[in-house]
Amino acid sequence: MAITSEKNVRSGALVKTYFKIAELWNLSAEEETAFLGMPPNSGTYTSWKNIPSSAILDKDKLLKLTMIMAIYKDVQEMYPGGTDAQTWLRKPISEAPFNGVSPVEFLMAGKIPNLILVRQYLTEKKDP
Repeated sequence: MAITSEKNVRSGALVKTYFKIAELWNLSAEEETAFLGMPPNSGTYTSWKNIPSSAILDKDKLLKLTMIMAIYKDVQEMYPGGTDAQTWLRKPISEAPFNGVSPVEFLMAGKIPNLILVRQYLTEKKDP
């Protein structure tokens, strides 16, 4: 089924997985909401956190969650075991697209292009 801007999809499984990734990455609530482009203290965020199955995703949120999962997979492949992944996520990187900020800071913009750029960066690092 194609997702269009007029359609929403219920996907508690994606949201539940996102919160597991956020926990593994030690994201704060502020970072979790920012990654999704939500305001801090969002009622939607609170509902999703408490009852993931209540999540109804629009096209943008669906794409953001999918990209975050792909980024998680890439980071795990580059840094199996998790400890180095934590360091990578929090360490400022001088290369583009980060230009001196950490991946977490870069992703806090909550914008799809930022997610795409991080995914491309990781793909290029994995497969030079």
